[in-house]
Amino acid sequence: MRLARDGLRCALADDWERAGQVLQRISDECGSIGISRAILAWSDTLIAKVPQLKNVNERDLEVTFMNSESGAVSGASGVPANVRWATFVLIARARDDEEAWSTLMGSLPDDPQLTGEYVFSVLTLVALNLDKANQLQRLQRRNTQGQWN
Repeated sequence: MRLARDGLRCALADDWERAGQVLQRISDECGSIGISRAILAWSDTLIAKVPQLKNVNERDLEVTFMNSESGAVSGASGVPANVRWATFVLIARARDDEEAWSTLMGSLPDDPQLTGEYVFSVLTLVALNLDKANQLQRLQRRNTQGQWN
């Protein structure tokens, strides 16, 4: 789990090149089991920070995606497959849906390059959402303490 932690720290520090190198090390040294455990660790880290993710109700669930560069919002069909997959992996973990988790993990592409892109998408989503959650938490603390700047 040390490598998973290191990869997340690199991503949170915006050192995406190093995060990719760590991800490659996880794959090389730990194989698919290590990759699965890293995805679990990253997902659980986000869920611990944003526990509301556990309360996602399937009837109310409508996944939308926002392009971080353009701000454009679209449904799942307008998003690359690796980003859709990563999102559904996070949702399955948050809902403790072992069947969906297993199905998603089993649907990883056979091509190692594509698999890397899928796994890197999980790391990216977790890091970006942790960053946003941390920003919101800091803002809430400042507002609670009467510091509006």
